[in-house]
Amino acid sequence: MTSRRIVVIGSTGFVGNAVLNASRLDGLQTLGVDRSQVDLTAPDADRRLAALLHADDAVVFAAAEAPCKSLESLERNLKIALCVIRAFEQCAVAYLLNVSSDAVYLDSREPLTEASPRGPSNWHGAMHVAREALLNATGVP
Repeated sequence: MTSRRIVVIGSTGFVGNAVLNASRLDGLQTLGVDRSQVDLTAPDADRRLAALLHADDAVVFAAAEAPCKSLESLERNLKIALCVIRAFEQCAVAYLLNVSSDAVYLDSREPLTEASPRGPSNWHGAMHVAREALLNATGVP
């Protein structure tokens, strides 16, 4: 079995940092990528991110401007996702886990599942729905 590295994009955020630390505690090889290493909104960010990736990496995408509360924030968050997608075009990774939000679903009194009806009611949910669609189109498992 080949050694797979866990790459956490957004490694200093709440979720990203928790994933990175848990992976390290489990003895996994890790790489944390944060804004100080690659500003995902910069013009050359896709090339800089791709240079850090390996073909057998499992990537956790947790980078976002959150919560997304405006059209301007939505645009920046989509720019971040497009940067990651462009990096994947330059270095195809083995696996992608995208960190999303329950804000993508309709409000419900019932427990939410992945099969629950979608219907974001705010910018944050709309941002995550759009990013999920873009990332799904990459074909990365």
